[in-house]
Amino acid sequence: MPDRVEVFTFKEGLLARLAHDLVLEVGAFEVKRTGADAFEVTVRADSLRAKGAIRDGRPDDRTLSRKDLADIDAHTRKDVLHPDRYPLIRFRGRLVASRVEGELDLHGRVRPLAFPVTYTGGRVRGEVEFAPSRWGIPPFSALLGAMRIQDRVRVAFDVSVPSEG
Repeated sequence: MPDRVEVFTFKEGLLARLAHDLVLEVGAFEVKRTGADAFEVTVRADSLRAKGAIRDGRPDDRTLSRKDLADIDAHTRKDVLHPDRYPLIRFRGRLVASRVEGELDLHGRVRPLAFPVTYTGGRVRGEVEFAPSRWGIPPFSALLGAMRIQDRVRVAFDVSVPSEG
């Protein structure tokens, strides 16, 4: 099974019905074991790509055109992640029972982050939701704030964790 990391964003505002909840795919990341229960995940910030819209809780691949996806990618880089200044996103953590505890280094700030996971057969699966503003990333908005992204993202992952060493 291929490794997968996806980021979900959620719309709000007076004109939210004109916007879309989105799923972005993380294209370049590495999971490295750094101890018996410790690991590090490194993501290239410029590798996030809009995969599509979410409608009624399910992916809807027909809603957004290639141009829409390209525009979302451009806004994500230019207005949100700034990969020219912050090229890497890192999570360093430890597996503690059925939970991961660690620190997320995002947008030049390091903050604690903990969340439940399932660890079986060398794979870690789970989801974590957090507010990007804790890392200094204001929610993206357009049309004078009438259409904006909520100050929360959900990251869903299913990745293999290599053996120690």
